[in-house]
Amino acid sequence: MQSGQRIAFLMPRRDEPGAVEVRVENRYGSTALPDAFTYLQVRTFLRGDSNTDLRLSITDPIHTLYTLFLGGAFSCDDASDSDDDGQVAITDAIRTLGYLYLGGPPPAPPFPAPGIDETPDGLAGCP
Repeated sequence: MQSGQRIAFLMPRRDEPGAVEVRVENRYGSTALPDAFTYLQVRTFLRGDSNTDLRLSITDPIHTLYTLFLGGAFSCDDASDSDDDGQVAITDAIRTLGYLYLGGPPPAPPFPAPGIDETPDGLAGCP
């Protein structure tokens, strides 16, 4: 292969992380490369979506307040952290309510589409 040439490949979907074999074929033959590619576990979520139904609605700040004051655990701490300050607090419910009903700032990314958390913090990830 000369510099500047491209190689195309098909990457099948895989639901579990881990190493896989890569098989390379061309007109001269083929070879298998064990553990040549590793799928990583990536968990996506929607910021502000405290009840993890992939929609931002009144039920999300209610869920945040209920969990904060009446107990329980968040199924995704990062989704409940609307302002992405690294902690789930009453301010997250206030920010979500402000966005939904008062034209306030939206939740921090990933929003308005699900994505990954690009901000390092001490919160537990999403299952």
